[in-house]
Amino acid sequence: MERASRLYRRWLSLRVAIAGFIVICIPLWGQSSARGEQKNDPVASKMQYTSRGMQDPFRPFLETDALRTRAQERLQVVPLSPLLRSPVESFRLLGIVGDLHRRMAVVEDSEGKFHTLLPGSHIGNRDGQVVGIHRDHLIVEETVRSVAGREKREKVRIKFHKEELEGKP
Repeated sequence: MERASRLYRRWLSLRVAIAGFIVICIPLWGQSSARGEQKNDPVASKMQYTSRGMQDPFRPFLETDALRTRAQERLQVVPLSPLLRSPVESFRLLGIVGDLHRRMAVVEDSEGKFHTLLPGSHIGNRDGQVVGIHRDHLIVEETVRSVAGREKREKVRIKFHKEELEGKP
């Protein structure tokens, strides 16, 4: 038992000595080698980095949503969908099909083309979105700017026209 405790004490003292060596000598060794490199390497002292004319290496390759929306606002891109080119008032409601849980509406644009709308569909040139399809009308919520420049959401109701309903039972 005494022999084991003597071996343990030797092993412990050896660990302490190695740890002390590492703590004291390694940082000093790193500093002396760094000093020696600076004195001996004339090319390293003349090198400078200039980022003029180069890409920023820290800029992300993919644009974030905020940058993308700012770029889209600046460009004012003409939408590709015919539903997004005209104001909501220029569409005519032709029909509504479905049951209580799921309904679809059919509208006609100013060019005579037919489009199917579901709740959540985008329509109109003022960021309109279909929020409700009822038995006899369609509700679209769109962004309207006031004279002061403030934006607010306004609901527009598209109804069947009376002339379309004439002559039908």
